[in-house]
Amino acid sequence: MVSISTIPSDVKAWVYSEYGITEKILKFDPNVAIPDFKEDQVLIKVVATALNPANYKKASGYIKNTESPLPTVSGYDVAGVVVRVGSEVRKFKVGNEVYGDINEYAMRPKSIWTLAEYTVAEEKVVSVRGSKRRGKNVTVAPPTTLPANLFILTSDSAVLESGKIKLAI
Repeated sequence: MVSISTIPSDVKAWVYSEYGITEKILKFDPNVAIPDFKEDQVLIKVVATALNPANYKKASGYIKNTESPLPTVSGYDVAGVVVRVGSEVRKFKVGNEVYGDINEYAMRPKSIWTLAEYTVAEEKVVSVRGSKRRGKNVTVAPPTTLPANLFILTSDSAVLESGKIKLAI
């Protein structure tokens, strides 16, 4: 468990400073400022992340008006552990394993990202992993194996059973 006193002010992250082919422009930076934390957010220690098609398109410059100013860190999909909870957050506590697509406004400049050691997210865009539904333990794979855009918006209602997604009503 990470205590607030051990959360760094700078994190290791993958950054790009120009548009182009993602594999060529993405560079490792050991000193990126951690995103600003707001009281309606959770701070997540990233365990797994992935680049999705939107990340590649933004890095290529296809939709520059929706990207944050360069240099920027990429990534929206995340699985990790909550290490800090804002005072307005009701759904999570420190230690919860969570997953989600943290970019609620995909067509606006982003201020948060996931290709880093830590990220922040509003509680409405992440869900608890390994939660109980109808008395059964339910575990959902990290977003690196899930097509996030298919069901992250309804993830609180989705249950993965026998390889099929079913609504838990």
